[in-house]
Order: sequence, then C-alpha cells, then structure tokens
Amino acid sequence: MRSLFSALLFALVLKPASAFSAEIRVWKGGGASNLWSLSDNWSNGAPQDGDSVLLSRNPLGLPFTAVNDITNLALRKIVVEAQSYNLSGGKIRLSEGIEVGSPMGAAALVASLPVDFVGSAMSLLIQDNSGLQISSTVTASPGTVVTIDGSITLRLTGGGAYAAETHLVRGFLALLFAPLSVGGPVIVGGGANVANIITQAGNQFANRPPVTILTNGSFFNIATFQDIGAFKLDGGTLSLGGTAPQGRIAVNGDAVLTGEGTVNVSAFSSGIPGELSVTGRVSIAHCKLRVFSTVATTAPAVFIRNDGADPVEGVFDGLPEGSLISVVDKVFEITYHGGDGNDVALIPRGALVMTAIHLGSPNSMVVEGIGPANALIHIEASPGIASPGWTFRGETASDAGGLFRFMDPFLSSSGPLFYRAALP
Repeated sequence: MRSLFSALLFALVLKPASAFSAEIRVWKGGGASNLWSLSDNWSNGAPQDGDSVLLSRNPLGLPFTAVNDITNLALRKIVVEAQSYNLSGGKIRLSEGIEVGSPMGAAALVASLPVDFVGSAMSLLIQDNSGLQISSTVTASPGTVVTIDGSITLRLTGGGAYAAETHLVRGFLALLFAPLSVGGPVIVGGGANVANIITQAGNQFANRPPVTILTNGSFFNIATFQDIGAFKLDGGTLSLGGTAPQGRIAVNGDAVLTGEGTVNVSAFSSGIPGELSVTGRVSIAHCKLRVFSTVATTAPAVFIRNDGADPVEGVFDGLPEGSLISVVDKVFEITYHGGDGNDVALIPRGALVMTAIHLGSPNSMVVEGIGPANALIHIEASPGIASPGWTFRGETASDAGGLFRFMDPFLSSSGPLFYRAALP
C-alpha cells in the first residue's frame, strides 16, 4: 500500500504545474499552420481548459488569422492586443469575458466561431481605439449578465440562443443583420459615459425582451421593425428613424417616457417619421420632444401609436395639446388625440402660422406667430382678404424657438385690417 502511495506521489510531482493552475497562454504566431493546437504558435504552449489567452501584437504590424481546433475549449478570458486578429473554428466556452485594447495602439478582434458565455457575470471591455465584432452563435442563459464597456458589433445567429441580460454602459452597440438574435433584457446607459445602441436590417430581438434606456444612453432604430417587450426611457434618448421600409418599434407592454429623457422624431426619404407602437399604456412625464427637419409629411403623422383604448397619460415638456413646433421651414401642431383618437401625432401647419392678433395700445396692433427659427419675417396688411392691396407693414425676427412678435403702430382710419406673415 505504501509503495502505491509513493508511486502516486511521484506521478503528481512529475505532472506539469499547468495541469493544476490556470495560465495565460500568449499567442505569437509563426507556426507551420495557424491552428490553436500547435504549440509553436504560443510562447508557453497551447491553451488548455481553465486558461486565459493573450493574443499579442504582430511585430510586423500584419493581421493574424487563426483557427481554434481544440474541441470544446473552456477559457476564462480572451485578451486581445493584436492590431487585427480574425478567429474562426470550433466552439469556445468563456467564463469571464473578452478584453480588447493595447497601450501600444488600436486592437481588434473578429470572432466568427461559436461562443458560449458560461459565467454568471460576463464582461466585454473594448478600449476607445479598439473594436470587437462577433459574427456567430453566442449562447448565454437567462441567468447571465453581460456588461459591455466599449464599442462592439454583434451579428449573432442562433435564433435567441443569447438570452442574457445585456447592459451597455459605454460605447456603441450595433445590432445588424442578425434577426431574432438578442433574447434577454437590454439596458443602455446609466453611467457617466455615453452608450448608444443602433438596430438595422430586420428585427434583432427574440422573445420580446424589455428594453430600458437610462441617462446618457440612446436607442436609434433605422427604418426597421423591432419587436420588444416593455419599454422605459428614463433619462436617455429614443430616436425614431423613418417609416420606410418598416420603421416601427412594437412595444408589447407599457411604454414609459420619463426622467428628463428625449424622444427624437426624424424621417428619411419618405418624409414620414418612425413610430413607437404600444399595446399597453403610454405614460409621458418630464420628457422632451425634438422634431427634425427631415420630417416632411403633408398629412398628420402618428409617431406614438397607442393600440389600447386608454388615452395617453401626460404630455411632452412644454407641449400641451395643440402646441405648435417650429422645425426649420415647417410648423407642426402636436396632438395626443390623433390617429384613431388616442395616438400622438404631428399635424403639418405650413411654414408660418400666426397665433394671435390683438391691440397693443390704443394706436397699435400686435401680430404674433411661429415659423422658422432665427428668421426674418415680413408682415403685410390689407383691408380685405380678397383684396389685392396687401401692403408691407414692417419686419421682425423670430427667436431660436421660431416665435415672432410684431407691433404695427399705424392703425387704419378706414377700418380694420387683415394681417399675414411671409418669408422674404
């Protein structure tokens, strides 16, 4: 029995230390092939389960292209310092995450191999001058939280295999050409840094996950249909792109717009703005609205469609029912009773709208209105609407909000005058 124990102890002493403790395997390339299993490609041997890998820079500045041929390789972390590293091959299981960046300059990783996020808390850290693109199937369970700090492009496949909660705290997350790829809750912003998510080319969401946009976060949908769960804008920015071809975010649940957030309404070639379509309640409180000059519709345009029977709760800051909004050379009226009676819509009112005409003093009339911002406005008057005798009464300038005010000091002794405003 003692001899058997001694033999086991001798075997343990001879066993390499790497078999017991995780190592950081350093890629240097230069082997006979680009396979990960080839020891010559690594400074300290090919990676094993439990290791991390450091993909170092090519001293010649050339990109690396490599293939993982190690079956079901389980790593803690991938650290990328290489100027450009393209990785394909077999599945990699990660328990901690990916870091991309180098103090010596830009770094980049393009991963086109299956990846399993097996840790409960995963981190994707991308330095400002670096980039990460994952174009493959990424599997993550609903219990996983993935924190993204930096800019990343996800072109995921797998029809909802990625079900983790994703929190983008900094950088730019592009969800492109990957229908039904993100199946877990999405949270954008909430910190001191700017965080932006953009969706394009098909519905990127599976299983209708909730989406939350916090302070310094933004969500921009570019003219595509997105199908999500409940939506909350709490201090961030929601940008609705044009409707062509299908610029609509379908919210299956409540939409809450609050926290000093901003809704941007814009359009593309059609001139018709994008849309938020909500099956639950629509609540607006302490939220701003910004309309861009690309909106060029000649008919009322709904940008928040309230699919239920209940009215919209609240109004945008400073914009009660019937308020006028100046947008470059156009004026829109906002209504919370548009569409089928409970939608939020913009009604075009032309380039200039006169809002009031009243006595300013016993011998003057005051003309007020709204039009282009910081523009010169001509005021004309006539004794009759059909009369050809419109005469120039003076000019005024609108402010940054498009509001203008003109005082006509010369009342007509022949009777009342009709006024109109015009751009020179």
